[in-house]
Amino acid sequence: HSVLRQIERARHATNLLRSGFSIGDTVQEAGFFDQAHLTRSLKRFIGLTPAKIAREERQLSFLYKTESARRS
Repeated sequence: HSVLRQIERARHATNLLRSGFSIGDTVQEAGFFDQAHLTRSLKRFIGLTPAKIAREERQLSFLYKTESARRS
């Protein structure tokens, strides 16, 4: 159960970062001890650092087909 809670907290932190929260605010809001704790968790469960998550747009699923792909 502990790993599931950690995954959910990492997802919550990812959503906060993508919605414009600063890294410091995300640490507080998602319940991490400090920025290093957040970074380790996100790298483990999401595969990206907090800064990279904050900069990137949400990736589309690989199963998503664009209009040009449907015409091919």
